Amino acid sequence: MTKTTLSRNTLSQVPQHISVPQPCVLGAKVGIVHIGAGNFHRAHQAPLYQDIMQNAGGDWRVVGVSLRSPKMADILTSQDGLYSIKETSISGNRTRIIGSIERVLFAPQQAAEYLEYMVSQNIKIITLTITEKGYCHTPSTGKLDLSHQDIIADQKNTALPTSALGWLAYGLKARMDAASEPVTIISCDNLPDNGRLLEGVLLEYCQEFYNAKLVNWIKSNVTFPNSMVDRIVPATTKTGLQSASQHLAMQDAGALVCEQFSQWVIKDNFANTHPDFSQVGVRLVADVAPYQELKLRMLNGTHSLLAYIGCMLDLETVADFVDDADMKTFLSTVMNNEIIPSVSCPAGFEIKPYGQDLIDRFCNSEIHHQTAQIAMDGSHKIPVRWVPVINYWLAQGIIPQGLLIGIAAWALCLGQVSESGKRFDFQDQIGDKLQQSWHSNAQNPKQQMLDLLSFKQIFSGQIARNDRFSSALIKVYNQMKTDGIRQLVKTYIKSAQQDKPEEYLT
Repeated sequence: MTKTTLSRNTLSQVPQHISVPQPCVLGAKVGIVHIGAGNFHRAHQAPLYQDIMQNAGGDWRVVGVSLRSPKMADILTSQDGLYSIKETSISGNRTRIIGSIERVLFAPQQAAEYLEYMVSQNIKIITLTITEKGYCHTPSTGKLDLSHQDIIADQKNTALPTSALGWLAYGLKARMDAASEPVTIISCDNLPDNGRLLEGVLLEYCQEFYNAKLVNWIKSNVTFPNSMVDRIVPATTKTGLQSASQHLAMQDAGALVCEQFSQWVIKDNFANTHPDFSQVGVRLVADVAPYQELKLRMLNGTHSLLAYIGCMLDLETVADFVDDADMKTFLSTVMNNEIIPSVSCPAGFEIKPYGQDLIDRFCNSEIHHQTAQIAMDGSHKIPVRWVPVINYWLAQGIIPQGLLIGIAAWALCLGQVSESGKRFDFQDQIGDKLQQSWHSNAQNPKQQMLDLLSFKQIFSGQIARNDRFSSALIKVYNQMKTDGIRQLVKTYIKSAQQDKPEEYLT
């Protein structure tokens, strides 16, 4: 293997069939700060900024900010911010070099440099990809969780915070003191009303740890447009990095694989200038909510469904799951019968073809998206992916049986042992509490389910108080333990095909 490393000095050595960033990109100024410089941002927003600058110009380079680890900062520093992405689809692949990220800071060690960017007049936009749990909120209420371990840590030192909210507030305080221009902050995480949520918890945070002056300045100088992002980006693997380096004929420790599909919808509510998003098909709309609902329930909701079932059946990737005929049919049946009817579709949008396209995207075997990765942090995902769909059906007196199977599979995942006896890691922010509840009632499945439904941060009161729902869940859970998931899935499919929704499970 060559020891040459991807950098500005070696960019001319990249094979000619791989596109590289043009001088207008590499010479542009930084206009965006991004908090959470992980795989998703580097595969989704960063390529779009590069395309915008190459098509329409502008100073829209990015400085990334990592909060938990210096790894990405070290990698991209050694490569002058450059890395490759391999975009795949069932029709083919393409690889290109991305150069729209100028650098990545590790905030705990580079706080002064972080503040320099945050107060700069050149910065017009701040974006975030910090995952659902990064907002330090209670999912069922949307309020700041003052008992969150990161918030408790911030109480000790607001000038060297732990939470993303803390770093954001710290930077905005400096921006206020410097009398810098207004700025737009965009959440790019899978949360309904993510802009409104971010604004709410940030203002609560500032009121708690700073003062009313900062709160009022933010209200007058910062906008928080909702947004919806969509692109499947799996975790980087050693094999993927080796493959990328072979393809480039040089080392690339920042290489990514993602699907070719990419979507971004943003509420048209900017406090300052912004990139010419029309160049890359990003939609600026008056209301993002229908797009968020569509994606959260259909893509993310089915992702969670296949993740928990996949973990229990030793189906390690999304592609493995849909390669199983029973599971693929189950997934599309739940999508069409339970999820699609609950969605308020955007005007003029054809939802069933979108659903079929999702299944096709899941079939992409080049995307090694681990079910265990998707299964992480269900306590923050279930409330926004499944609970609204369940509530939709309960309001009509109907119990969505496919999602019951999903909840039962999630509950079994707390045991961290698949049906074959294989152990797997089940990570969740409140995993200790969930597992303690699950194990303490191991001999009493009924109480196991009732206790899990009582977790208010996951399930709404409407669900917890519905005796028919809890009884049905207990029945499904017991059947799953006795007969196995596959038999339940087959029964569900057969009954659904016969159009007998109340007889999905015997």
